[in-house]
Amino acid sequence: LDKFSGSHNYHNYTPKVEAHMKEAQRNIYSFTCVELFKLEGIPLVRLVVHGQSFLLNQIRKMVAVAIWCVRYERPAWQVLSTFDKDVNFSVPMVPGEFLILQECTFDRYYEGMLRKHGKSIQIVPLSYEPYKKAMEDFRAARITPYLVELLREGRFKGWAHRFDLQLESMAALVHPEAELRAKRYESLLATRKLVRSMQPMSKN
Repeated sequence: LDKFSGSHNYHNYTPKVEAHMKEAQRNIYSFTCVELFKLEGIPLVRLVVHGQSFLLNQIRKMVAVAIWCVRYERPAWQVLSTFDKDVNFSVPMVPGEFLILQECTFDRYYEGMLRKHGKSIQIVPLSYEPYKKAMEDFRAARITPYLVELLREGRFKGWAHRFDLQLESMAALVHPEAELRAKRYESLLATRKLVRSMQPMSKN
């Protein structure tokens, strides 16, 4: 999942956006598995993705690619292949009912406003803390029973079956040259990270 972190080209994760388009570039701060649990006897994992903004269907396809890597024991570098501007593939999206918006954050906006205006403005950050209990109660009373019903109906199993039948759509990711290109891209990302770490911190 950590291969998704950073700024990458997500042209393969949304319709009608080509690799050369500026809007294909998206920034993911983190993509993590935060919980392994059982819901009425059904084993589940909870994934949390934190990003700057998302394209249509992007998260559902990110999860699908992650499942593909785990289900078929694919090497992690193949995630990087999906960002290659010369690679085009199609992956069935996971069911949208299992994608839940947890919260919106505006930290970067606040930071930008403070850099621009300094202490001349007062910013009161949006906080969910006063509503945490109400949010959790709503999830337990409304969302969780609905998800259990969908799982018992076989909604996710149906998607997994279709996914298995469409593996040829992922062929571009296992091309003989894909690993070499992905490793070069990984080296480039590491170099960029090193350069950023050596730059002096700006002071307000």
